[in-house]
Amino acid sequence: MGHSHSSDHDHVHGHDDHHHHEVTSLSSRFLWGIALNLAFVCVEFTYGKLSNSIALVADAGHNLQDVFSLVLSGVALWLAEKPASLSRTYGYKKGTVLSAFLGGLFLVLICGGMIWEAIGRFSQPQVVDSSSMMIVAAIGVVINLGTAFLFFSSNDHELNSKSAYLHLLGDAGISCAVVLSGFLIMKTGFAWIDPVVSLLVAGVILVASWRLFRESLHQVTDGVPTGIHAEEVVKGLESIENASSVHHVHIWSLSTREIALTAHIQVKSLAHSPQVLAAAQALLRDEFNITHATLQIEPLDPKVCESCG
Repeated sequence: MGHSHSSDHDHVHGHDDHHHHEVTSLSSRFLWGIALNLAFVCVEFTYGKLSNSIALVADAGHNLQDVFSLVLSGVALWLAEKPASLSRTYGYKKGTVLSAFLGGLFLVLICGGMIWEAIGRFSQPQVVDSSSMMIVAAIGVVINLGTAFLFFSSNDHELNSKSAYLHLLGDAGISCAVVLSGFLIMKTGFAWIDPVVSLLVAGVILVASWRLFRESLHQVTDGVPTGIHAEEVVKGLESIENASSVHHVHIWSLSTREIALTAHIQVKSLAHSPQVLAAAQALLRDEFNITHATLQIEPLDPKVCESCG
């Protein structure tokens, strides 16, 4: 959608409001996925403590990461559907970024605790109930494969579902590694295998959690979203026919799915404003996936924008 109005400087404003959400409904797959994984996290953590296996506790932390990812997808959808108001003109979309930041921070802290505990086990080895460790981890394989199946459909190409499906298959593989470590402990009696596996699992979680924490912190502080280069956006806008220069460019994340932009575009003649506006909106949407753009068209007069912020 575009609109224009004239003021003392005969500016033209354009607004592109084509919103695309990757998830269109909070389906039962997400709800079942959350319920199954959350229940298993509680079981695995409890038996990890009872069996004295830090590897099981680490795997529980990894499954908790899955629960958080699924919850975040659901919360993002719920917040995106809440209407904007005069007091919250962008609605509650930014809440998805904040929840991602807090979740990433929480998972990084969990990893730190697991790594500290695992390192301590090398100097003070502890007896591990390898049988319980194997059984519970094997249940984890079944839970992860079952949850992955919920997200698998030959006719479903939705990005979140595909991502969750592949991630859960990877989790099943990690649970298999914990089963194997329990078997090796049973056969060899080497207690150091448990903390080694827990460090490997914690490392996997830390890599993903740190990336989530870093990217969400960048978005919380209104940094240019990952994958968007402001210089390329400016060059693209300035390459539009009859556009002269672009300034006061601001690019930030409205949510974990939507990117917003505001910019001033100087044109050679205000008569070309509609064409420049339409071309700019199409460029931003098609080339950069910027779906919420507010553009101000100005004449080639340096005095026009002296008071622009």
